[in-house]
Amino acid sequence: CAKLAEITIPNSVTYIGSSAFAGCTSLEKISMPFVGETATTNNTLAWMGITASVPLKEVVIFSGTSIGERLFNRFTLLERVTLPSNLEAIGGYAFYGCNQLIEITIPDSCTSIGDYAFAYCTALERVTLPSSLGSIGNYAFNGCTALTEITIPNSCTSIGNYAFSGGTALSEITLSSSLETIGEYALSGATFQTISLPNSLKTIGKGAFKQCAALTQIQIPDSCTSLGESAFSYCSSLTSVIFPSSSGVTTIPTRAFEYCSALTQISMPTSCTSIGDYAFQGCSKLSSVTIPDNVTSIGTYAFFNCTALSEITLGRKLSSIGNSAFSFCSNLHTIYNRSSLPITKGSRDYGGVAEFATNVVKR
Repeated sequence: CAKLAEITIPNSVTYIGSSAFAGCTSLEKISMPFVGETATTNNTLAWMGITASVPLKEVVIFSGTSIGERLFNRFTLLERVTLPSNLEAIGGYAFYGCNQLIEITIPDSCTSIGDYAFAYCTALERVTLPSSLGSIGNYAFNGCTALTEITIPNSCTSIGNYAFSGGTALSEITLSSSLETIGEYALSGATFQTISLPNSLKTIGKGAFKQCAALTQIQIPDSCTSLGESAFSYCSSLTSVIFPSSSGVTTIPTRAFEYCSALTQISMPTSCTSIGDYAFQGCSKLSSVTIPDNVTSIGTYAFFNCTALSEITLGRKLSSIGNSAFSFCSNLHTIYNRSSLPITKGSRDYGGVAEFATNVVKR
């Protein structure tokens, strides 16, 4: 059947033989009650004799609770898919590399989307996520460079590592009100200007918002207790970061706000006990910083090359400042020292905090 372009298999069919469509090299559309041998066995297109070399553009599946792993992997001409209304799960790599797929609606019955499920669907512009979705897998929409907006349903508690990483067109996002975890690099490279983090959020993973170059401000909810390394690094439009007074974050981690070159305001939480290496390196518009009283250590290069920094207040419990923590802070002239450290004007000790100081005030 080399010239067969379209076929509809009626719902009354309960069995499809092995390699039933082998040799159908022109097949562009198939509508079927299930994928595979039966509704519950050999649920692959390969069983049916359909491979990625077939010019399949549209698929309609009437019934089935799962889309198996790699089911449509690298079907590069696939444009449209209608998923069954009773679908519960989409497996890993299910639509990986389907780079002509433009839009997909996932039915409300679906509760999970597997790792890499839609990764590198580079033409995908619109995705409707189901209201019952509990989690989004690692790399699920990684490299979806045409995706412009996404709404994470309120049922979802976890966004996996790299889930939307590289979404360079992603300019609008609404997060779930019950979201607890944003995975590593989950939204890195996105282009939204604002985002509201829900009060349920507990963990922001490493690099979660790295290189979100359009993001202008962020407020960390008091529910958040864990902030990953490089969480907001290279967010070059970020002007303001606010932690609530009741925040449970204890560490500003390594490179957390590195090269946030527009950052003018940072309100660190009183719960904070340490500031990591390179945490604010290259924040060239940051003019004033107050180190909370519970902070005991400031890491190496923590404020390196913060050229606009003119004033800093050192907290009471501060006992350690890493090498070059304040190197090239050439405008840092005023230091209010609440700590027991013997800060001296012109000294390069203690990370060079007073190297350019003209006024050190002991408080």
